[in-house]
Amino acid sequence: MRTALFLIGNVISIIHIVYKKPVKTILEPDSNGFQSGNPYLIFLVSQLIEGMPYHIPMPFKCYERALTARFVFNVLKVKSVFYIGFNPKAATRTEKLHAWLETDIGDVCGFTIKDRYVVLEKYA
Repeated sequence: MRTALFLIGNVISIIHIVYKKPVKTILEPDSNGFQSGNPYLIFLVSQLIEGMPYHIPMPFKCYERALTARFVFNVLKVKSVFYIGFNPKAATRTEKLHAWLETDIGDVCGFTIKDRYVVLEKYA
């Protein structure tokens, strides 16, 4: 599973670099998923996603992390919510936007600083 996540993360990073826009099929999944997932699976995906920037050569920031986790959960039919937030008080341009992902069971990625941001978009 670890190798598959690294591969998916690399592909999503490349797509983001080339197209500079979110992939619609990732953000708007099939709605036939189940309500609650396996907490261990969600924790495992979260740990793998958060550790990926140390193992891949391309930029893998919060947006790519959240998209990768969203893609994995769509495949596994686990319901998740993808957020994009804005912080007008941020010092640099790269800190003004942030993306994170949550499930019914808990937060997956990008959750450590999400309280600093106002939600701009929410994809359920």
